Amino acid sequence: MGERFGLLRALLPVVAGIFGGRSYGWQEVAEATGLQEGQARRIWRVLVEALELDEHQDGNRKVAALRSSPAPITPDLEGLVAIAFADQLMTVFKDTEIHQRWRALADQAHQSAGPRARATFEKLGNGLVFLPGPRTVLSPVRNTISEVLDALLTHHHLAIRYGSAATARDEVVEPWSLVLSSGSLYLLGRRRDEDRARLWKLERIQRCGRLRDAPFEPPSRFRFDGARFFDDAFGVWVHEGDEPCEVRLRFTGGIAEYVADTTWHRTERKQTHPDGTVELRLMVTHNPELERWILGFGEACEVLAPEELRASIRDRHAAAARRYA
Repeated sequence: MGERFGLLRALLPVVAGIFGGRSYGWQEVAEATGLQEGQARRIWRVLVEALELDEHQDGNRKVAALRSSPAPITPDLEGLVAIAFADQLMTVFKDTEIHQRWRALADQAHQSAGPRARATFEKLGNGLVFLPGPRTVLSPVRNTISEVLDALLTHHHLAIRYGSAATARDEVVEPWSLVLSSGSLYLLGRRRDEDRARLWKLERIQRCGRLRDAPFEPPSRFRFDGARFFDDAFGVWVHEGDEPCEVRLRFTGGIAEYVADTTWHRTERKQTHPDGTVELRLMVTHNPELERWILGFGEACEVLAPEELRASIRDRHAAAARRYA
């Protein structure tokens, strides 16, 4: 015991020097402890691994030191503009802890910018305009967000009450991912008694709590990827097992140019015809979100395929026309 205590005491100056920023090799360990080379090398290796030191060559010998912290990033003008737009995107989390943390980071980054960049940014004034579009107010569900994040990190089931006052139901959910889409926040996972994935909109969760005695094994990264889950969807409406089909749309008038200039989906292919019309092809599943998007273009969008989608859009346009007759 006394020998071990003496060794630890001899190593204290070495450890203190490491935390003071100095580099050490096995030779310094041997000098400090009086150990032979073989033992000194083993002790040095233990220190390197235990303290997660960075090894490098110093002349003809190998030494190790604490990993250097990366230099802080100083935003330039473009960085400040990026922060300004990101700040507007983050307002969907207003009055939640996530937004508070973001504001602290954004303020810190803004203060670390050089005076010239800050002065130029201030001159922009109203030159930056952000139109967020429809979004959900998440402040009423700030506690739900915290509970969901806790369950995601610890891999525990959630007990939730979901739906409106008239349709609310109790469920036990296996949470996989949080999904932010079009200003709304969703929980992606599955019910404990089902084997297919589904979505829950956070503001429709009336109450939730982590089941501390109900852990689960999260899906393997090789079997499930939260982002890839939506590869074949147009939006967030997904039914697991639905097969994508080729959707062909023809756009006319001023809308055609707008469609041509916009990216809609990872599978898209576009062709501009001599008459100015644009044909857009997508490999996606047929879902209500896709139909609502098509209907939003009115007479400027014609469904060419598949026939099932064409018939559905035709019937819905006819129903709308009858309402205005």
